[in-house]
Amino acid sequence: LHSIHLWQCFKEASVDIDVSFDTATVNRMKHTFVKGCDCLHYSGHGHPDYLVFEEDCGGSYEFTVDELRRMMQSEDGFGAPFKFVFVSACHSLLAGQTFVKAGVPHVVCCKHEAQIIDSAALAFTRTFYLALAKGWTVKESFEMGRQAVAVSPAVSNPEEEVKKFVLLPPMGDHDRVIFNANRIPTWPRNCANDVAPLSSRRNGKFLPSLPYNFLGREVDMYNVIRSIFSQRFTSLVGSSGIGKSSVAAAVCEWVMMRQNTVTCIKQIFYVRTDQVHGATRSRSRSFFHMLHKQLIDAGLLVARAEKEASPPMEEFIDTIVDALRSTETLLVLDGVCTNSNSTDNAVQFLPYFLNSLFRAASDSRVLLLRDKNDGNGLLPPGSLSGLDEHIIEVEPLSYENTIKLFVHLVPYAHTGDERRRLIERLRCFDGDKSEIFSLLGEGVPSKIIDSAYGMDGDTYERVRNLGVGQRYV
Repeated sequence: LHSIHLWQCFKEASVDIDVSFDTATVNRMKHTFVKGCDCLHYSGHGHPDYLVFEEDCGGSYEFTVDELRRMMQSEDGFGAPFKFVFVSACHSLLAGQTFVKAGVPHVVCCKHEAQIIDSAALAFTRTFYLALAKGWTVKESFEMGRQAVAVSPAVSNPEEEVKKFVLLPPMGDHDRVIFNANRIPTWPRNCANDVAPLSSRRNGKFLPSLPYNFLGREVDMYNVIRSIFSQRFTSLVGSSGIGKSSVAAAVCEWVMMRQNTVTCIKQIFYVRTDQVHGATRSRSRSFFHMLHKQLIDAGLLVARAEKEASPPMEEFIDTIVDALRSTETLLVLDGVCTNSNSTDNAVQFLPYFLNSLFRAASDSRVLLLRDKNDGNGLLPPGSLSGLDEHIIEVEPLSYENTIKLFVHLVPYAHTGDERRRLIERLRCFDGDKSEIFSLLGEGVPSKIIDSAYGMDGDTYERVRNLGVGQRYV
Protein backbone atom coordinates (compact mmCIF):
# COMPACT_ATOMS: atom_id res chain seq x y z
CA LEU A 1 0.00 0.00 0.00
CA HIS A 2 2.81 2.42 0.86
CA SER A 3 4.53 1.77 -2.47
CA ILE A 4 1.37 2.74 -4.36
CA HIS A 5 1.06 6.00 -2.41
CA LEU A 6 4.73 6.81 -2.96
CA TRP A 7 4.31 6.13 -6.67
CA GLN A 8 1.31 8.47 -6.79
CA CYS A 9 3.23 11.22 -4.96
CA PHE A 10 6.12 11.21 -7.41
CA LYS A 11 3.80 10.89 -10.40
CA GLU A 12 1.83 13.92 -9.23
CA ALA A 13 5.04 15.89 -8.64
CA SER A 14 6.31 15.00 -12.17
CA VAL A 15 9.93 15.80 -11.49
CA ASP A 16 13.03 14.00 -12.73
CA ILE A 17 13.62 11.64 -9.78
CA ASP A 18 14.56 7.98 -10.16
CA VAL A 19 12.62 5.71 -7.81
CA SER A 20 12.83 1.95 -7.36
CA PHE A 21 10.84 -0.42 -5.13
CA ASP A 22 12.17 -3.60 -3.58
CA THR A 23 11.45 -6.20 -0.92
CA ALA A 24 12.99 -5.67 2.50
CA THR A 25 15.51 -8.48 2.81
CA VAL A 26 19.05 -8.34 4.16
CA ASN A 27 20.53 -9.01 0.71
CA ARG A 28 18.44 -6.32 -0.96
CA MET A 29 19.36 -3.84 1.78
CA LYS A 30 23.04 -4.59 1.14
CA HIS A 31 22.41 -4.13 -2.58
CA THR A 32 20.88 -0.72 -1.83
CA PHE A 33 24.02 0.34 0.04
CA VAL A 34 26.26 -0.78 -2.82
CA LYS A 35 24.05 0.79 -5.48
CA GLY A 36 24.48 4.18 -3.84
CA CYS A 37 20.93 5.51 -3.49
CA ASP A 38 20.52 9.05 -2.17
CA CYS A 39 17.41 8.28 -0.13
CA LEU A 40 15.95 5.23 1.59
CA HIS A 41 12.34 4.59 2.61
CA TYR A 42 11.55 1.53 4.74
CA SER A 43 7.92 0.56 5.27
CA GLY A 44 7.11 -2.38 7.52
CA HIS A 45 6.70 -3.55 11.08
CA GLY A 46 8.96 -2.23 13.79
CA HIS A 47 10.11 -3.12 17.28
CA PRO A 48 12.30 -1.18 19.71
CA ASP A 49 15.22 -3.52 18.92
CA TYR A 50 14.69 -4.50 15.27
CA LEU A 51 12.92 -3.95 11.97
CA VAL A 52 10.92 -6.80 10.45
CA PHE A 53 12.47 -7.98 7.18
CA GLU A 54 11.59 -11.00 5.05
CA GLU A 55 13.46 -14.24 4.79
CA ASP A 56 13.59 -16.18 1.53
CA CYS A 57 10.23 -17.93 1.81
CA GLY A 58 8.28 -14.95 3.12
CA GLY A 59 8.66 -15.55 6.83
CA SER A 60 9.67 -12.70 9.11
CA TYR A 61 13.31 -11.96 9.90
CA GLU A 62 14.27 -9.73 12.82
CA PHE A 63 16.84 -7.36 11.35
CA THR A 64 18.35 -6.01 14.54
CA VAL A 65 19.69 -2.53 15.07
CA ASP A 66 23.12 -4.08 15.71
CA GLU A 67 23.03 -5.81 12.29
CA LEU A 68 22.05 -2.51 10.68
CA ARG A 69 24.95 -0.78 12.43
CA ARG A 70 27.43 -3.45 11.31
CA MET A 71 26.16 -3.30 7.74
CA MET A 72 26.69 0.45 7.58
CA GLN A 73 30.10 0.19 9.26
CA SER A 74 31.19 -2.18 6.49
CA GLU A 75 30.82 0.72 4.08
CA ASP A 76 33.61 2.80 5.72
CA GLY A 77 35.28 5.15 3.31
CA PHE A 78 32.12 5.94 1.38
CA GLY A 79 30.76 8.61 3.73
CA ALA A 80 27.14 8.74 4.87
CA PRO A 81 25.17 5.92 3.19
CA PHE A 82 22.17 8.18 2.38
CA LYS A 83 21.21 11.83 2.31
CA PHE A 84 17.82 11.04 3.81
CA VAL A 85 16.09 8.04 5.44
CA PHE A 86 12.44 7.51 6.33
CA VAL A 87 11.78 4.57 8.69
CA SER A 88 8.00 4.16 8.42
CA ALA A 89 7.55 1.66 11.23
CA CYS A 90 6.32 1.62 14.80
CA HIS A 91 8.93 1.87 17.60
CA SER A 92 11.60 2.93 15.09
CA LEU A 93 13.46 5.62 17.06
CA LEU A 94 16.48 3.43 17.79
CA ALA A 95 16.78 2.42 14.13
CA GLY A 96 16.52 6.08 13.17
CA GLN A 97 19.25 7.03 15.63
CA THR A 98 21.46 4.30 14.15
CA PHE A 99 21.19 5.91 10.73
CA VAL A 100 22.04 9.28 12.29
CA LYS A 101 25.16 7.84 13.94
CA ALA A 102 26.20 6.51 10.52
CA GLY A 103 26.16 10.06 9.21
CA VAL A 104 22.70 10.37 7.63
CA PRO A 105 21.80 14.07 8.08
CA HIS A 106 17.99 13.74 7.91
CA VAL A 107 15.98 10.84 9.34
CA VAL A 108 12.22 10.57 9.87
CA CYS A 109 11.04 7.82 12.22
CA CYS A 110 8.59 7.06 15.01
CA LYS A 111 9.01 7.45 18.77
CA HIS A 112 10.51 4.49 20.59
CA GLU A 113 7.34 3.62 22.53
CA ALA A 114 4.82 4.62 19.88
CA GLN A 115 2.70 2.57 17.53
CA ILE A 116 1.48 4.45 14.43
CA ILE A 117 -1.89 3.64 12.95
CA ASP A 118 -1.88 3.02 9.19
CA SER A 119 -4.16 5.95 8.33
CA ALA A 120 -1.81 8.40 10.09
CA ALA A 121 1.27 6.94 8.40
CA LEU A 122 -0.37 7.20 4.96
CA ALA A 123 -1.60 10.75 5.52
CA PHE A 124 1.88 11.86 6.63
CA THR A 125 3.72 9.98 3.87
CA ARG A 126 1.60 11.31 0.99
CA THR A 127 1.98 14.97 1.93
CA PHE A 128 5.58 14.73 3.11
CA TYR A 129 6.90 13.19 -0.12
CA LEU A 130 4.84 15.43 -2.38
CA ALA A 131 6.31 18.49 -0.67
CA LEU A 132 9.84 17.01 -0.67
CA ALA A 133 9.65 16.13 -4.37
CA LYS A 134 8.41 19.63 -5.18
CA GLY A 135 11.61 21.09 -3.75
CA TRP A 136 10.55 22.00 -0.22
CA THR A 137 13.08 21.59 2.56
CA VAL A 138 13.08 18.58 4.86
CA LYS A 139 11.81 20.72 7.75
CA GLU A 140 9.00 22.27 5.70
CA SER A 141 7.96 18.87 4.29
CA PHE A 142 7.99 17.34 7.77
CA GLU A 143 5.70 20.06 9.13
CA MET A 144 3.38 19.68 6.14
CA GLY A 145 3.16 15.95 6.81
CA ARG A 146 2.28 16.57 10.46
CA GLN A 147 -0.41 19.03 9.42
CA ALA A 148 -1.88 16.46 7.06
CA VAL A 149 -2.24 14.02 9.97
CA ALA A 150 -3.80 16.69 12.17
CA VAL A 151 -6.61 17.49 9.71
CA SER A 152 -7.19 14.02 8.25
CA PRO A 153 -10.75 12.74 8.87
CA ALA A 154 -9.44 9.17 8.56
CA VAL A 155 -7.16 9.48 11.61
CA SER A 156 -8.54 8.79 15.07
CA ASN A 157 -7.09 11.01 17.81
CA PRO A 158 -4.92 13.04 15.40
CA GLU A 159 -3.43 15.19 18.19
CA GLU A 160 -1.67 12.14 19.63
CA GLU A 161 -0.70 10.66 16.24
CA VAL A 162 1.04 13.88 15.19
CA LYS A 163 3.38 13.68 18.19
CA LYS A 164 4.66 10.24 17.18
CA PHE A 165 6.62 11.40 14.13
CA VAL A 166 10.21 12.42 14.82
CA LEU A 167 12.78 14.27 12.70
CA LEU A 168 16.40 13.43 13.58
CA PRO A 169 18.85 14.69 14.63
CA PRO A 170 16.84 17.01 16.90
CA MET A 171 19.29 19.92 16.50
CA GLY A 172 20.19 19.19 12.89
CA ASP A 173 20.02 21.67 10.03
CA HIS A 174 16.91 20.45 8.22
CA ASP A 175 16.45 23.58 6.13
CA ARG A 176 17.87 21.61 3.23
CA VAL A 177 16.33 20.62 -0.10
CA ILE A 178 16.75 16.93 -0.93
CA PHE A 179 15.26 16.91 -4.42
CA ASN A 180 16.20 19.81 -6.65
CA ALA A 181 14.93 18.15 -9.82
CA ASN A 182 13.58 19.52 -13.08
CA ARG A 183 9.96 19.08 -14.08
CA ILE A 184 9.28 16.49 -16.76
CA PRO A 185 6.12 15.95 -18.87
CA THR A 186 5.57 12.37 -17.76
CA TRP A 187 6.84 10.47 -14.75
CA PRO A 188 8.51 8.03 -14.59
CA ARG A 189 10.95 8.70 -17.37
CA ASN A 190 12.36 5.18 -16.99
CA CYS A 191 9.79 2.37 -17.27
CA ALA A 192 12.00 -0.42 -15.92
CA ASN A 193 10.15 -3.01 -13.85
CA ASP A 194 11.73 -2.03 -10.52
CA VAL A 195 10.21 1.45 -10.95
CA ALA A 196 6.71 0.00 -10.65
CA PRO A 197 5.14 -0.40 -7.20
CA LEU A 198 5.58 -3.92 -5.87
CA SER A 199 1.84 -4.58 -5.86
CA SER A 200 1.61 -3.92 -9.62
CA ARG A 201 4.31 -6.42 -10.62
CA ARG A 202 2.14 -9.24 -11.85
CA ASN A 203 1.68 -10.69 -15.30
CA GLY A 204 -2.02 -9.90 -14.97
CA LYS A 205 -2.88 -11.54 -18.27
CA PHE A 206 -2.37 -14.94 -16.66
CA LEU A 207 -3.01 -14.40 -12.93
CA PRO A 208 -6.35 -14.06 -11.14
CA SER A 209 -6.93 -11.16 -8.78
CA LEU A 210 -7.11 -11.62 -5.04
CA PRO A 211 -10.63 -11.62 -3.61
CA TYR A 212 -11.78 -8.66 -1.55
CA ASN A 213 -10.78 -8.93 2.12
CA PHE A 214 -8.42 -11.86 1.71
CA LEU A 215 -7.19 -12.64 5.23
CA GLY A 216 -6.12 -15.32 7.67
CA ARG A 217 -4.04 -17.38 5.22
CA GLU A 218 -0.51 -16.26 6.07
CA VAL A 219 0.55 -19.70 7.34
CA ASP A 220 -0.99 -21.45 4.33
CA MET A 221 0.82 -19.07 2.00
CA TYR A 222 4.13 -19.62 3.80
CA ASN A 223 3.74 -23.41 3.59
CA VAL A 224 2.93 -23.28 -0.13
CA ILE A 225 5.83 -20.91 -0.88
CA ARG A 226 8.28 -23.14 0.98
CA SER A 227 6.96 -26.15 -0.90
CA ILE A 228 7.12 -24.70 -4.42
CA PHE A 229 10.65 -23.45 -3.74
CA SER A 230 11.87 -26.84 -2.54
CA GLN A 231 9.58 -29.30 -4.38
CA ARG A 232 8.62 -29.61 -8.03
CA PHE A 233 5.11 -30.92 -7.43
CA THR A 234 2.82 -29.48 -4.76
CA SER A 235 -0.89 -30.16 -4.29
CA LEU A 236 -3.15 -27.73 -2.44
CA VAL A 237 -6.04 -29.80 -1.15
CA GLY A 238 -9.27 -28.75 0.52
CA SER A 239 -13.03 -28.93 0.42
CA SER A 240 -15.06 -26.90 -2.04
CA GLY A 241 -15.23 -23.21 -1.13
CA ILE A 242 -12.41 -23.40 1.42
CA GLY A 243 -10.27 -20.86 -0.46
CA LYS A 244 -7.69 -22.90 -2.39
CA SER A 245 -7.84 -20.59 -5.40
CA SER A 246 -7.44 -17.52 -3.19
CA VAL A 247 -4.36 -18.96 -1.50
CA ALA A 248 -2.86 -19.88 -4.87
CA ALA A 249 -3.58 -16.41 -6.27
CA ALA A 250 -1.96 -14.80 -3.22
CA VAL A 251 1.14 -16.99 -3.58
CA CYS A 252 1.45 -16.10 -7.28
CA GLU A 253 1.16 -12.41 -6.52
CA TRP A 254 3.76 -12.73 -3.74
CA VAL A 255 6.21 -14.36 -6.15
CA MET A 256 5.68 -11.81 -8.93
CA MET A 257 6.15 -8.92 -6.49
CA ARG A 258 9.59 -10.30 -5.60
CA GLN A 259 11.22 -10.75 -8.97
CA ASN A 260 14.48 -9.34 -7.64
CA THR A 261 14.70 -11.95 -4.89
CA VAL A 262 12.94 -15.06 -6.28
CA THR A 263 15.37 -16.64 -8.72
CA CYS A 264 13.81 -20.06 -9.32
CA ILE A 265 10.55 -18.81 -10.88
CA LYS A 266 10.63 -16.36 -13.76
CA GLN A 267 7.06 -16.68 -14.98
CA ILE A 268 3.75 -18.11 -13.87
CA PHE A 269 0.96 -19.67 -15.92
CA TYR A 270 -2.32 -19.98 -14.02
CA VAL A 271 -4.88 -22.21 -15.73
CA ARG A 272 -8.31 -22.24 -14.17
CA THR A 273 -10.79 -24.67 -15.71
CA ASP A 274 -13.61 -24.60 -13.17
CA GLN A 275 -15.15 -21.80 -15.22
CA VAL A 276 -15.71 -24.17 -18.15
CA HIS A 277 -19.41 -24.99 -18.40
CA GLY A 278 -21.51 -27.38 -20.42
CA ALA A 279 -21.77 -31.15 -20.48
CA THR A 280 -20.18 -31.40 -23.90
CA ARG A 281 -17.01 -29.58 -22.88
CA SER A 282 -14.11 -31.39 -21.27
CA ARG A 283 -12.50 -29.54 -18.40
CA SER A 284 -9.18 -31.30 -18.73
CA ARG A 285 -9.12 -30.98 -22.52
CA SER A 286 -10.01 -27.31 -22.09
CA PHE A 287 -7.15 -27.00 -19.62
CA PHE A 288 -4.63 -28.08 -22.26
CA HIS A 289 -6.08 -25.66 -24.79
CA MET A 290 -6.13 -22.81 -22.27
CA LEU A 291 -2.49 -23.44 -21.38
CA HIS A 292 -1.60 -23.66 -25.07
CA LYS A 293 -3.20 -20.24 -25.63
CA GLN A 294 -1.30 -18.70 -22.71
CA LEU A 295 1.96 -20.02 -24.11
CA ILE A 296 1.11 -18.42 -27.47
CA ASP A 297 0.34 -15.11 -25.74
CA ALA A 298 3.67 -15.34 -23.89
CA GLY A 299 5.55 -15.88 -27.16
CA LEU A 300 6.60 -19.44 -26.34
CA LEU A 301 4.42 -21.04 -29.03
CA VAL A 302 3.21 -20.08 -32.48
CA ALA A 303 -0.51 -20.29 -33.18
CA ARG A 304 -1.68 -22.95 -35.64
CA ALA A 305 -3.24 -21.96 -38.91
CA GLU A 306 -7.01 -21.58 -38.62
CA LYS A 307 -7.80 -24.53 -40.90
CA GLU A 308 -5.04 -26.77 -39.56
CA ALA A 309 -6.39 -29.98 -38.08
CA SER A 310 -5.97 -30.51 -34.34
CA PRO A 311 -3.25 -33.06 -33.58
CA PRO A 312 -3.79 -36.11 -31.35
CA MET A 313 -3.85 -35.21 -27.67
CA GLU A 314 -0.45 -36.80 -26.91
CA GLU A 315 1.17 -34.79 -29.70
CA PHE A 316 -0.61 -31.65 -28.54
CA ILE A 317 0.69 -32.19 -24.99
CA ASP A 318 4.22 -32.81 -26.28
CA THR A 319 4.11 -29.41 -28.01
CA ILE A 320 3.20 -27.74 -24.70
CA VAL A 321 5.93 -29.57 -22.81
CA ASP A 322 8.52 -28.66 -25.43
CA ALA A 323 7.59 -24.97 -25.08
CA LEU A 324 8.21 -25.17 -21.31
CA ARG A 325 11.42 -27.17 -21.62
CA SER A 326 13.89 -24.32 -21.01
CA THR A 327 11.74 -22.11 -18.78
CA GLU A 328 11.76 -21.49 -15.03
CA THR A 329 8.02 -21.72 -14.71
CA LEU A 330 5.41 -22.23 -12.03
CA LEU A 331 2.34 -23.84 -13.54
CA VAL A 332 -0.83 -23.58 -11.45
CA LEU A 333 -3.59 -26.03 -12.35
CA ASP A 334 -6.88 -24.98 -10.79
CA GLY A 335 -10.08 -26.94 -11.30
CA VAL A 336 -8.56 -29.96 -13.07
CA CYS A 337 -10.35 -33.10 -11.94
CA THR A 338 -8.02 -35.80 -10.57
CA ASN A 339 -10.70 -38.37 -9.75
CA SER A 340 -9.97 -41.60 -11.61
CA ASN A 341 -13.71 -42.35 -11.63
CA SER A 342 -14.49 -39.23 -13.63
CA THR A 343 -16.44 -39.72 -16.87
CA ASP A 344 -14.18 -37.15 -18.51
CA ASN A 345 -11.86 -39.24 -20.71
CA ALA A 346 -9.41 -36.37 -21.06
CA VAL A 347 -8.66 -36.64 -17.31
CA GLN A 348 -6.51 -39.63 -18.17
CA PHE A 349 -4.06 -37.36 -20.00
CA LEU A 350 -3.10 -35.48 -16.82
CA PRO A 351 -0.55 -38.07 -15.59
CA TYR A 352 0.95 -38.24 -19.10
CA PHE A 353 1.31 -34.46 -19.16
CA LEU A 354 2.86 -34.22 -15.69
CA ASN A 355 5.29 -37.08 -16.32
CA SER A 356 6.36 -35.58 -19.63
CA LEU A 357 6.75 -32.14 -18.08
CA PHE A 358 8.84 -33.29 -15.12
CA ARG A 359 11.12 -35.36 -17.35
CA ALA A 360 11.68 -32.71 -20.03
CA ALA A 361 11.45 -29.38 -18.17
CA SER A 362 13.81 -29.67 -15.22
CA ASP A 363 13.16 -26.11 -14.00
CA SER A 364 9.37 -26.29 -14.07
CA ARG A 365 7.20 -26.55 -10.96
CA VAL A 366 3.54 -27.45 -10.63
CA LEU A 367 0.98 -26.33 -8.06
CA LEU A 368 -2.14 -28.49 -8.42
CA LEU A 369 -5.36 -27.42 -6.72
CA ARG A 370 -7.68 -30.33 -6.14
CA ASP A 371 -10.79 -31.13 -4.19
CA LYS A 372 -10.32 -33.14 -1.03
CA ASN A 373 -12.98 -35.59 -2.19
CA ASP A 374 -11.03 -36.51 -5.34
CA GLY A 375 -8.44 -38.45 -3.36
CA ASN A 376 -5.14 -39.40 -5.02
CA GLY A 377 -6.97 -41.15 -7.87
CA LEU A 378 -4.81 -40.65 -10.95
CA LEU A 379 -1.70 -39.63 -9.04
CA PRO A 380 -0.63 -42.44 -6.67
CA PRO A 381 2.65 -41.86 -4.77
CA GLY A 382 5.76 -42.38 -6.93
CA SER A 383 3.87 -42.35 -10.22
CA LEU A 384 5.30 -39.05 -11.51
CA SER A 385 8.83 -39.68 -12.77
CA GLY A 386 9.91 -40.63 -9.29
CA LEU A 387 8.66 -37.35 -7.79
CA ASP A 388 6.46 -37.38 -4.71
CA GLU A 389 3.44 -35.15 -4.44
CA HIS A 390 3.85 -32.72 -1.53
CA ILE A 391 0.35 -32.23 -0.14
CA ILE A 392 -0.77 -29.11 1.76
CA GLU A 393 -4.30 -29.11 3.14
CA VAL A 394 -6.25 -25.87 3.49
CA GLU A 395 -8.25 -25.85 6.71
CA PRO A 396 -11.19 -23.58 7.69
CA LEU A 397 -10.40 -20.11 8.97
CA SER A 398 -10.07 -19.59 12.70
CA TYR A 399 -12.98 -18.17 14.71
CA GLU A 400 -11.30 -14.76 14.88
CA ASN A 401 -10.65 -14.58 11.14
CA THR A 402 -14.17 -15.83 10.45
CA ILE A 403 -15.70 -12.93 12.35
CA LYS A 404 -13.30 -10.45 10.72
CA LEU A 405 -14.25 -11.60 7.22
CA PHE A 406 -17.96 -11.65 8.07
CA VAL A 407 -17.93 -8.18 9.63
CA HIS A 408 -16.05 -6.64 6.70
CA LEU A 409 -18.56 -8.12 4.24
CA VAL A 410 -21.93 -7.79 6.00
CA PRO A 411 -23.77 -4.77 4.51
CA TYR A 412 -25.32 -3.69 7.83
CA ALA A 413 -21.99 -2.55 9.34
CA HIS A 414 -21.61 0.88 7.75
CA THR A 415 -18.58 2.50 9.40
CA GLY A 416 -15.10 1.47 10.44
CA ASP A 417 -15.88 2.14 14.10
CA GLU A 418 -19.00 -0.03 13.95
CA ARG A 419 -17.05 -2.86 12.37
CA ARG A 420 -14.27 -2.62 14.97
CA ARG A 421 -16.78 -2.67 17.84
CA LEU A 422 -18.61 -5.69 16.42
CA ILE A 423 -15.37 -7.62 15.92
CA GLU A 424 -14.38 -6.93 19.51
CA ARG A 425 -17.79 -7.97 20.85
CA LEU A 426 -17.78 -11.26 18.96
CA ARG A 427 -14.15 -11.93 19.87
CA CYS A 428 -14.84 -11.42 23.60
CA PHE A 429 -18.22 -13.15 23.64
CA ASP A 430 -18.26 -15.48 26.66
CA GLY A 431 -21.14 -17.68 25.50
CA ASP A 432 -21.13 -20.66 23.13
CA LYS A 433 -18.91 -19.48 20.29
CA SER A 434 -19.54 -22.65 18.31
CA GLU A 435 -23.09 -21.47 17.56
CA ILE A 436 -21.77 -18.15 16.26
CA PHE A 437 -19.02 -19.91 14.31
CA SER A 438 -21.65 -22.12 12.66
CA LEU A 439 -23.97 -19.20 11.92
CA LEU A 440 -21.21 -17.18 10.27
CA GLY A 441 -20.06 -19.98 7.97
CA GLU A 442 -17.87 -22.38 10.00
CA GLY A 443 -14.64 -20.86 8.73
CA VAL A 444 -15.35 -21.68 5.07
CA PRO A 445 -14.94 -18.45 3.08
CA SER A 446 -17.67 -19.23 0.54
CA LYS A 447 -20.13 -19.91 3.40
CA ILE A 448 -19.01 -16.77 5.25
CA ILE A 449 -19.74 -14.72 2.13
CA ASP A 450 -23.19 -16.33 1.79
CA SER A 451 -23.90 -15.69 5.47
CA ALA A 452 -22.80 -12.04 5.30
CA TYR A 453 -24.84 -11.17 2.22
CA GLY A 454 -27.80 -13.43 3.03
CA MET A 455 -28.35 -12.43 6.67
CA ASP A 456 -31.53 -10.50 7.39
CA GLY A 457 -31.64 -7.37 9.53
CA ASP A 458 -33.18 -9.00 12.62
CA THR A 459 -30.56 -11.75 12.75
CA TYR A 460 -27.79 -9.18 12.32
CA GLU A 461 -29.15 -7.13 15.23
CA ARG A 462 -29.10 -10.20 17.49
CA VAL A 463 -25.51 -10.91 16.45
CA ARG A 464 -24.55 -7.25 16.92
CA ASN A 465 -25.89 -7.19 20.47
CA LEU A 466 -23.79 -10.14 21.61
CA GLY A 467 -21.34 -9.17 24.33
CA VAL A 468 -23.59 -6.41 25.69
CA GLY A 469 -25.68 -8.55 27.98
CA GLN A 470 -27.50 -10.68 25.41
CA ARG A 471 -26.97 -14.17 24.10
CA TYR A 472 -27.77 -15.32 20.62
CA VAL A 473 -30.97 -17.37 20.37
